[in-house]
Amino acid sequence: MSASFSEALSLWQAGRLAEARQACLAILEQQPENVAAVNLLAVQCGLPVVSVQGAFMRGRFGSGILDSVGLAEWVAADDTGLVRRAVRLGGDRVLRRPVSEQMRRRGQRLFCDRSSTETLESVLWQAVWI
Repeated sequence: MSASFSEALSLWQAGRLAEARQACLAILEQQPENVAAVNLLAVQCGLPVVSVQGAFMRGRFGSGILDSVGLAEWVAADDTGLVRRAVRLGGDRVLRRPVSEQMRRRGQRLFCDRSSTETLESVLWQAVWI
């Protein structure tokens, strides 16, 4: 199954949750680095996620996204911590509600914040012109 970020979001918004889940899995299977897109989709939908700070860029995307929305406590140092957090969050509806609300409220930071783009621009200018 080939899926795009916008297709997954449309399915979610239409209440077709099982299909949205499959679309997100398909996005991840297309390329592991697409975890950033899935995390952004989760933030946009207010869906709690967990991440692990790993050696690969995909872990850094997930942890950076959670940190940006003030949810760094859901970033694990290793796979065991990731599983612990996922089970805790997935099994506790009362806990998930405020996490979801916080993701929805603070998620716009990710879509409106230009600081990372401006920092990248600055680094590129320095690399090319200095």
